Amino acid sequence: DGVGTIGAAWSGEEERNASFQYDPEVMGGYNLDKLRLVEVELLDPVQVRTITEDVDAVIYCATDFEGNRPRAVASLNAAFLFRAVASPTKGRVEIEGVRNVLEGLVGNM
Repeated sequence: DGVGTIGAAWSGEEERNASFQYDPEVMGGYNLDKLRLVEVELLDPVQVRTITEDVDAVIYCATDFEGNRPRAVASLNAAFLFRAVASPTKGRVEIEGVRNVLEGLVGNM
């Protein structure tokens, strides 16, 4: 029902912006007033536990980009760079981030 766009993480700043349109006639009963959008470091279990307190659902969106550059390059972190070279198909955010979110949700049951 929603209409919107989300730019790719590697695009220029203007193209990375997200925009969405709200139609009260169609979406009025969706309880969007209870929706909370939170930006969090998924690799930090404490942050993830904090944001998963008293929630019914999580929509998980993760990126290994910092701005429009891969995190391994942006931070000049040797560990991230090694991971990117050694295992380019397995992102730390995707593996540990999912685990942290699931543990946070289970911990609140």
